[in-house]
Amino acid sequence: MKLAIRNVVWILLALVPALAAAQDDLLPPDQAFKFSVAMVEPGTAEIHYRIADGYYMYRDKFRFSVQPAGASLGQPHFPAGKVKEDEYFGKVETYRHEVAIRVPVRAASGEAEVTLQAISQGCADAGLCYSPYKQSARLVLAAADTNTSATTKTDDGGALSKLRALTRGGDKEDFLPVEKAFKIEARTLDARTIAVDFKPEPTYYLYRDKIGFELPKDAGVTIAKPNLPRGEMKSDPNFGETEVFHGAFQVILKLDRTAAQDSVPLTLVTRYQGCSEKGLCYPPSKKSFDLTLAAWKRGGPSPAAAQEAPEQPTAPPVRRRRPQRRARPPSGAQRRSPKARKWRRCCALETSG
Repeated sequence: MKLAIRNVVWILLALVPALAAAQDDLLPPDQAFKFSVAMVEPGTAEIHYRIADGYYMYRDKFRFSVQPAGASLGQPHFPAGKVKEDEYFGKVETYRHEVAIRVPVRAASGEAEVTLQAISQGCADAGLCYSPYKQSARLVLAAADTNTSATTKTDDGGALSKLRALTRGGDKEDFLPVEKAFKIEARTLDARTIAVDFKPEPTYYLYRDKIGFELPKDAGVTIAKPNLPRGEMKSDPNFGETEVFHGAFQVILKLDRTAAQDSVPLTLVTRYQGCSEKGLCYPPSKKSFDLTLAAWKRGGPSPAAAQEAPEQPTAPPVRRRRPQRRARPPSGAQRRSPKARKWRRCCALETSG
């Protein structure tokens, strides 16, 4: 009996350094489970966790709440997890690598900002588990929807005004309103081409995969394929590894006009989403442009292509030379016969010899 107890003691003593070393190697919870929140649609937030290798999170341990009073959350939408026989909680669903949870968010009346709080719990494969951990993030719910045409239309009392008030601290703007942070212009290049110019302000950026374009379904014109340039890769706190634009860029839209060949007015809707490097992410936004396409005839030349074609230099005119006329012998002169010419050459040779 004493021998058995002694063996157990030695085993426990051997395990203590290993457990201590494992605890020393553990990541802090905010590094093991990197937390971020972003508005992916008007009224919908996406709560995202990037889970470090060798760690996992429990599906049924998530709890969400929102402040201030009057704001509310809808039912969260969880992706399917992996079933695990856990030594602490038995049969449970877990997540590894990353998990994105969408939840409807509604602000209090007259408010454009909320603070979302999340409680989660996870463990390390080394055998140690974290206590429930609380994290929070600020969300701007005001969706910007501006319309630009011949005369600029503005929102004097709606969501855009709330965003201006939210992002202005005293006399200094900490964050620009969305229409100033991301300047967008659209114009027609020819009867089948539209150019859209984007210009993010310094310290702001746009997500490449959040840019989209729409035309009215009844216009008889469709977008063949947007020609977006390549962006730069960014490890984003909201969407992980993704392409973004920090500087100005242009998108060319080629149009299919098989159903509309006359001059046609239409409204182009541009959708986009961006963030500030200072930590504020804007909700998905859109901007509309009233444009008019010139008439187009199938098989006709493209006006843009004609404008871009370089002018060919014109060759100088070629002057034709008139054939020279042989001088006529003077009048009264007699033409020598072939024999006389031969005799003359012969005599000339003899004389020179």
